[in-house]
Amino acid sequence: MAFGYKPGGMWPIENLKDPGVVYAAKFAVKEYNKKANTTLQFVTVIKGKQHTVAGSIYHLLILVRQKSTTSPEKYEVAISDRPWETKGGFKLESFKKLSKLIWIDGLNN
Repeated sequence: MAFGYKPGGMWPIENLKDPGVVYAAKFAVKEYNKKANTTLQFVTVIKGKQHTVAGSIYHLLILVRQKSTTSPEKYEVAISDRPWETKGGFKLESFKKLSKLIWIDGLNN
């Protein structure tokens, strides 16, 4: 957690290439692929916020693409990190494809 931020708050993720953030995003794609029987591939994290209460919740805007295409698409994902509840700690909370006109509420600040 960054200095100055308090538990219960939500703050922008400053380092989108942080290994924990990238791991959470890749986890979301992997879990979605299992549930939806698809072949999406993680490209990058565009923007994100982290909410800390009991554990953390990552709210991320990511780019993914189908294996058969080169054009990435935007997805809004939420991943909770509560190691005491689930093996490995992560749980996929939501995974939504965004249209070009939609932006994540609260992340466009």
